[in-house]
Amino acid sequence: QRFLPQIHARPDISGKTIGWRIYRVMLEPGAETAFPMLTQWVKGDPKRLYDLSRQLGDLYDKYMLYRPWWINAWEAGSTPQGLDDEPSAAWQGTYGDMITLMLCFFVMLYDPSEVDPAAMAQIQNSISLETNSMDDPRGGQSLSIGRLADLGNSISTLPSVDKGRSLSIARKKAVSVFAPEINSSKITISSDERGLVITLASDAFFEQGSADLNIEETRDILLKMSKFFQSEELKNRRFRIEGHTDNNPFSSERFPSNWELSAARAANTLHYLADFGANENQFSIAGYADTRPLVSNETKEGQAYNRRVDIIILDEGHF
Repeated sequence: QRFLPQIHARPDISGKTIGWRIYRVMLEPGAETAFPMLTQWVKGDPKRLYDLSRQLGDLYDKYMLYRPWWINAWEAGSTPQGLDDEPSAAWQGTYGDMITLMLCFFVMLYDPSEVDPAAMAQIQNSISLETNSMDDPRGGQSLSIGRLADLGNSISTLPSVDKGRSLSIARKKAVSVFAPEINSSKITISSDERGLVITLASDAFFEQGSADLNIEETRDILLKMSKFFQSEELKNRRFRIEGHTDNNPFSSERFPSNWELSAARAANTLHYLADFGANENQFSIAGYADTRPLVSNETKEGQAYNRRVDIIILDEGHF
């Protein structure tokens, strides 16, 4: 939608220019929210996005190079002078590659969890047919009551679609609700195979070597978080609170090792969320010590990043 008017206005535009513009758009702020599936596929590696954009540009150049010959051949219905009686079909490979690659590209841009239920219902109603009579010219009617109707005639009511939509809505709401904390690096919002992950930086919530929350400084954040987990779109969800530490050996009278410390931080976080109104029956807790670092522990920054509490809105299959 962004580049088609420019392409029509300038038919001599190169594939390199198109690929470069796609690459720049994907790196703009907000691309992660606008194109979540593509961002997940790229995995934060600009080189993968660059390679994909370059391939799209190269295929566009090849298409434009052979396009006049294809048009002449199709319109004339014969082989242009100077070519064999049986023209080579090699161009079909290039054309097929380009179409397939562009299809994959736009499929990655499309997030099925963002389907508008009203639009989906309108599409379904427009293509449904009256099954009582094949000669009925009216069309556009819903399925008659019967065996097929019993199978369910609304895709938007499937559980997996509803769960995907609610998780996407929850992500947008979390980014909005916790915007100040995200900007101050106290909270991070991300997604992985487990589901939607809300990461609390331990240094902002706990004293070093302690499982007690800095409640005077974090009360408002925990209150907002508790209300967030009580929202309507999360009422049927499960959550898991995971405690993580860095690899520095730790031992005290209360916590013999990082295992006890990480588990206690997860448990205390749950206690405060429950005190503020969250349904503790939807939660589980786990302590992983330093066994699941996000980054290397070789630097102080890396260790600080690994000291965290993850609150996960679990996806299906991760209860």
